[in-house]
Amino acid sequence: MKVYENGKAIDTDLPIAMKMTGKGTLMRMHSVFRFLFDFFDEMNITKSEKDIYKSNMIFREFLTDLVRERRKEIEQGIDLERGDFLTILLNDDLFKDNESIMVDECITFMRAGITTSSTMMSNALFYLTRHTEIRDKLREELKVTLNVDSLSS
Repeated sequence: MKVYENGKAIDTDLPIAMKMTGKGTLMRMHSVFRFLFDFFDEMNITKSEKDIYKSNMIFREFLTDLVRERRKEIEQGIDLERGDFLTILLNDDLFKDNESIMVDECITFMRAGITTSSTMMSNALFYLTRHTEIRDKLREELKVTLNVDSLSS
């Protein structure tokens, strides 16, 4: 997936692209100028804001293509009982006729998942460093489960 940074296109994988665009969007939203003057919300003033905008548009195009592709699969009867998030949206009366709302919902779902997962992992690692007896027990369980002799510290 392509993202923009310092005015240049960079090819990267989806999780990194989401992280870069999400971080940039949040930083843009929390700018002092945006708090004080709401008319700045409609403008991309700096070079980095223009990069964020381009990257977000590429991400939206990517998701729009996914929605259209999945819609075609459903219309052709391919894997109707899939049960994934996108299939649920495509079959929901609120979303199925509005592609833009569906893409917005996918973005929200994906970004919320990244934030939740990274927070959980950070907390888990923090508490494992604080509670060595639990960390050691986890290490032993991983050795048995993964069938390895040792795990490096």
